[in-house]
Amino acid sequence: RLADAAKDGQIESAARRAQGKSALLGEVERELKGILGELGEKDEPGHPGK
Repeated sequence: RLADAAKDGQIESAARRAQGKSALLGEVERELKGILGELGEKDEPGHPGK
C-alpha cells in the first residue's frame, strides 16, 4: 500500500510539473503573440492584434 501511494504521489507531482510547464509555454506563447501583434500594428495600423 505504501508503494502504491508513493507511485500515485510521483505520478501526481509529475502531472503537476507537466501542467505547470504547459501553462508556462502557453504564457510565453501569448507574450510572443502580443509582441508580434504590437510589431505588426506599427507596420499595418489597419490590422490591430494580428
